[in-house]
Amino acid sequence: MRARAVLPVLAAVATLLAAPASAHHDCGNEKSNDKKQREACDKAREERKQEQRRRGKDGKGRGHYTPPPPPREEWAERETARTELRISASAELVANWVPDRYQIALGGGKATVLVTARTFQGDGGVMAVVHEASVVVSAPDMSAGVHSYLLWQVTDAQWLGAKLQRVGLPVHVLSAPYTSASSGLAAQVQGSVALGDVEYAFQGSVRESAGASTGAPAVVWYDGFLGTVRASTTCTTCGTPGQGAVVLTADSTSRVSTYMSAEIAVTPVSFVRSTGATVALVVR
Repeated sequence: MRARAVLPVLAAVATLLAAPASAHHDCGNEKSNDKKQREACDKAREERKQEQRRRGKDGKGRGHYTPPPPPREEWAERETARTELRISASAELVANWVPDRYQIALGGGKATVLVTARTFQGDGGVMAVVHEASVVVSAPDMSAGVHSYLLWQVTDAQWLGAKLQRVGLPVHVLSAPYTSASSGLAAQVQGSVALGDVEYAFQGSVRESAGASTGAPAVVWYDGFLGTVRASTTCTTCGTPGQGAVVLTADSTSRVSTYMSAEIAVTPVSFVRSTGATVALVVR
């Protein structure tokens, strides 16, 4: 009697032990009609694919997994009118905005803040405006050109804002009025930005120089949420920088006002008309 009672128990245990093998077989042959079992199979299959990728193989177990290229955006800038203001500021005032791994370039014991504005024709002849400010730094990659670390960036073009955001730059899409009117070699420039603790305006006149010069690349760096971004602007046809004077004003609560010393009411400015391109790339 005792032996006969044990037999059903052994049969049940054997059935339970066989179940995982049967389930695995169903996963491999896609024969399961049970919804939960199919979901379990799908989850297991995805986990195996992820493990293969971690081991350096593709989803089919052949060759090596190739990571996607880093984000990269490029756009042409035709008939660009670029205004650049240079402000000498105490290095302590800008140090908190520049990561330690960048070396701030000093001149006479002070840092140089570049406040730039440019208007240009983009794709389809659509006009775009970009305002940005940056601190001049030593080139992290030892390349030529003027290198700086980005403080803020504003554009009035949605399409350009999308490009900048895709590589992790801190762009704000706002109305950023900037105008330049030229009569012969004389140009009138003005612009303004209102962005949180950044509010300033400038207005003045410059005289463009005749002729052309080779355009050195202007390189801007920024440590964004996708990694370090390197954005370089070069020009194929570059105007020789013209010189002039621009009155720069800022509200007392603006960071710009802290960069300006009491005697800076008129700041040196260069004005260049050019045609070129900008490439923004996540480099690490």
